Amino acid sequence: MVGNNMGSLLETMYDLLLKPQKAMPEIMQTKSLKQSLLVVLFCTMLTTWGGLTTGLFSGTSQIIIVFFDMIGSLFIWGAAAAIWHLFAELTGGCGQIKQLLKLLGFIYFIDVLLMPIYLVAAVTSSAGIVVVATILVWIWKGVLSIFVLKAVYGMSGAKAVLVFFLPFLIFVGIFLCSMLLAGSLMMTMFNELMVNPPQI
Repeated sequence: MVGNNMGSLLETMYDLLLKPQKAMPEIMQTKSLKQSLLVVLFCTMLTTWGGLTTGLFSGTSQIIIVFFDMIGSLFIWGAAAAIWHLFAELTGGCGQIKQLLKLLGFIYFIDVLLMPIYLVAAVTSSAGIVVVATILVWIWKGVLSIFVLKAVYGMSGAKAVLVFFLPFLIFVGIFLCSMLLAGSLMMTMFNELMVNPPQI
């Protein structure tokens, strides 16, 4: 029974990597949120531990880093689902955040592809290959996240892309406005000092 479940899970992972439009409806119908949680925790632990094989950390610090990375992954998983669910509903999408959580959790499996890259980097002492591979995995996860939004909320590709990027655009907009406001305040204070220099 365990072997059959493992085989089914691996088959689902394979389909998610190469045939996401086929795998996502199956995950929503047959997989549980608990399974998705286990995927997030296991894949985060595995890839973080693999990343530490480069020798940058040692001893108990490795355990601490793995632990906090797992906590961080859980936070990002939940926060991303909550934010995208909000924007999906605001733009007219209709779906369940539970289904979104399940699919986003299973996407973490892609991180396992970094394991052989970490091993090569540990042998060759090349950090560049890790950076490139990590960026490619992030891009792939982003593309799959857009497919997830389409599958869960039944929206078009263009609207799914909008919902995916909207939180980032809002964050950048707030950051730029904050920088402009800070710059304006600094200029005002500077001009005031030039007009009325402090008396010594």
